[in-house]
Amino acid sequence: VKIIICGEGSARDSLSEMIARDGLKNILLLPLQAENDYREMLADIDVALITQQKGTGRAFFPSKLLNALAYARPVLAVADEESELTRVLVEGKFGARVLPGDAEALARKLDGLAASPGELAGFGAAGRKYVERFDRARVFAQFAEGVLRE
Repeated sequence: VKIIICGEGSARDSLSEMIARDGLKNILLLPLQAENDYREMLADIDVALITQQKGTGRAFFPSKLLNALAYARPVLAVADEESELTRVLVEGKFGARVLPGDAEALARKLDGLAASPGELAGFGAAGRKYVERFDRARVFAQFAEGVLRE
């Protein structure tokens, strides 16, 4: 399992130090990616890891989720049970979830998903189907239909 972390977030320096200190060869830390490079990366990944800190899931919804689903990528969420991310994950059946702060569960889930290409493919297909509800043409058509009924 290789983990790629992209961005310039506030934890970047401490992550970089931890990766170097612990000799973690399977974690690659990249800068924020240009749009085309980001899309290319999404096309190449096996699983999109979307993380939320404990207690933040009701206040924040990850913007990167819909992009991953549009590329038919399965999601492994690190999120509270009560979060919106967990709610849509259960509704859309496009991935799996572990609780924030449980590194061992995350490692087990990553290993399990890596050994289950069929499950990953099913999650990816379900995610693509889920995100299609947000297609611009579909949303506008539904809006226009609602306006015309009124």
